[in-house]
Amino acid sequence: MDVQSTLTHPYEGYYGPNQPLSVGAICDGMIYTYSTEHSPTKPLWRESYVRCINATDGTEMWKLLDFNMGLSLADGFIASGYQCDNLVHCIGKGPSATTVTTPDLVPTLGQSVMIKGTVTDQSPGKKGTAAISDRDQ
Repeated sequence: MDVQSTLTHPYEGYYGPNQPLSVGAICDGMIYTYSTEHSPTKPLWRESYVRCINATDGTEMWKLLDFNMGLSLADGFIASGYQCDNLVHCIGKGPSATTVTTPDLVPTLGQSVMIKGTVTDQSPGKKGTAAISDRDQ
């Protein structure tokens, strides 16, 4: 993966486009990396991400803007201390609800049928909102 070509602001930190990259965890065929600095200057640079990379083919599965000093992975959750707000962020799958509706008919062979549905977040902070943004579907 060419991280340098994805940088929008490559010269905000000491390292220019060559930001430090650390491996935080390797689990279930995925490599979790993050960019950080042992003595960061303020303001923090805007190009620090936690990334999930497929260990088999190097495909970036997802990335999340996160200036942290390390991360932990356990039971399907990632915990990271985010320096921009001094909070610990926990990322993982939460409870969701799925609804499915189908037309009340018996289709003939070859006839199209429209199946509709929604998946909503059921976690306490966002109950009833879309589980995945339109942009990420």
